[in-house]
Amino acid sequence: MALWIALNYFPFLFSAGLLTVGLIYSWWLAVAMLYLLPPLLARTAVGLWGMPNNNEPVPSAKSYVWWFTTQLQVPFMRFPFLEEMIRMVPALYSVWLRLWGAKIGRYVYWSAQMLVADRPFLEVGDRVIFGYGSKVTAHLMTKEKGEVKLVFGIPTIKSKAILGTLSCVGPGAYVGEGQTLKATSAMPPFYRLQDKQFFDSNGNVTDATFIMTHEEA
Repeated sequence: MALWIALNYFPFLFSAGLLTVGLIYSWWLAVAMLYLLPPLLARTAVGLWGMPNNNEPVPSAKSYVWWFTTQLQVPFMRFPFLEEMIRMVPALYSVWLRLWGAKIGRYVYWSAQMLVADRPFLEVGDRVIFGYGSKVTAHLMTKEKGEVKLVFGIPTIKSKAILGTLSCVGPGAYVGEGQTLKATSAMPPFYRLQDKQFFDSNGNVTDATFIMTHEEA
């Protein structure tokens, strides 16, 4: 648990280090370190220790890997404009996510204010459209019998799929080729959208996706 708490300080120390580099050496060097070091460190950590399993106990060795990658992403969570600047350049955001370790296809369109919550853990096909404010996450936290568990799985969005405005794709969820996740809807963990039908984590046909109104959003 001490390591878990200690990792919380990494974003502050990293930001302070960048500020020091900028003031003493070069702001261009600081910017390069900001965009390159976190993805390279995340990729190295996952390569050395692997991804967490679904229902991973927290804390545990594998959960530390996820938590470390999460702390590497904090500066971009706190200051979303850092990613919006990348998205202004066609294809650059896709290249950057690949640097984190994500599998990203060609000609993917990333709308404004969308969020990839776990940048190393994502699979996207070709010509996918992420609508305004859409969100994709590979994790959720839950508690079972007093024990905290990490619900974890890589979200997969196949080619030519569309994620509507303010939609959300949860851990391990699967959006099939050419499918459209309607605006403001959310896919729970390990749900599938295939042939215009939703399937729950047990493979049963369901329409039990959560739908927000625009007012709630």
